[in-house]
Amino acid sequence: MNEEPTNSPAEVREFIGRDHVEALKKHFVGLYAANDVKAFFFSGFLLNAGDVWFWCSAGHCFKRLEELMASKISDFNLNPLSEKVGTRIPFRPQADLIRYLDDGKVDFGFMELDELYVRNLKAGGAVPLSIEDVRWTRRKGGGFIVLGIPGESVDLGPMRELGQEFEFTPIAMHLERIDDEDDNGLPSMNFRFDRRIHVIKGQTLNSVAGMSGGPIFGWYLDASGHEKYVPLAIQYGWDSIGTIRATPLVFVSGIIKHALEASRANPAEVPDEG
Repeated sequence: MNEEPTNSPAEVREFIGRDHVEALKKHFVGLYAANDVKAFFFSGFLLNAGDVWFWCSAGHCFKRLEELMASKISDFNLNPLSEKVGTRIPFRPQADLIRYLDDGKVDFGFMELDELYVRNLKAGGAVPLSIEDVRWTRRKGGGFIVLGIPGESVDLGPMRELGQEFEFTPIAMHLERIDDEDDNGLPSMNFRFDRRIHVIKGQTLNSVAGMSGGPIFGWYLDASGHEKYVPLAIQYGWDSIGTIRATPLVFVSGIIKHALEASRANPAEVPDEG
């Protein structure tokens, strides 16, 4: 299992805000779905396994996405943060390319992107995280960041009615790693946040709802004293006392590699795990 480089909390320079968003936003891609009366926005990010790009998010987000695909929702878009605010890439999700688990104990998912969307995302400046960079860490304390789009920061308002671009405000939230729950050996990582320190458009952040599916990173200093980040987990849950739950990416990446191997060995016989 890949291990994150170890630094003591005193060695990790912990800062919050636009610096983290600017550094990480190229990996983040939201998914937007809407009809004439309602809109939905999902946090997610890009992961590259060899020559294949995946859009990753929480499992319950994919479950909701499948429900929307089966309904009268027809307006789907990918929204890279690397582009100007509100940029949309028209998107048609395919059920046979989606894999997810959402059973109350494990919550993650991924969707393979075909070459058309990869080209458009590249043109927009989006950059996937490499599956080879995924790490695991046992380090507790600070030095962790989750990136996402809280639902209350998405402003659709009259802009959608006018057919113009909508606005959203991404945040990079500092997390503290706490002890993981022993859940019969199932993969999990737990963190804690203080929502009182996060302000959006002059208002205190009331909820992190909408950030499910966002990536969690570990920050550390290398031997030269330069800041580095490594992808660690997919955020999928939170509670009122500030505990955030996440699925480790080392677990997800293993399943992605297995799915790729199976599809290449038997391209017509890959089971639908969603």
